[in-house]
Amino acid sequence: MNILKVIGYGVLIWVLMFAIVSAFVAFTIYENVGAQVILAIISGAIAFFFAGKVKPSKFDKALIFG
Repeated sequence: MNILKVIGYGVLIWVLMFAIVSAFVAFTIYENVGAQVILAIISGAIAFFFAGKVKPSKFDKALIFG
């Protein structure tokens, strides 16, 4: 597993979530609890998608990088 690839995906996840939360705040829908739940689901889906791209060879390596 390539460490630069893992770090790059981590930075990409951070940037995507920052942009999405900024959009929620700009449209003043972030105060709603439902919007925060939707945001948590979106962030989980994004993290799951990028975790599938990394494809760790062993479970212990995945835990170390996580």
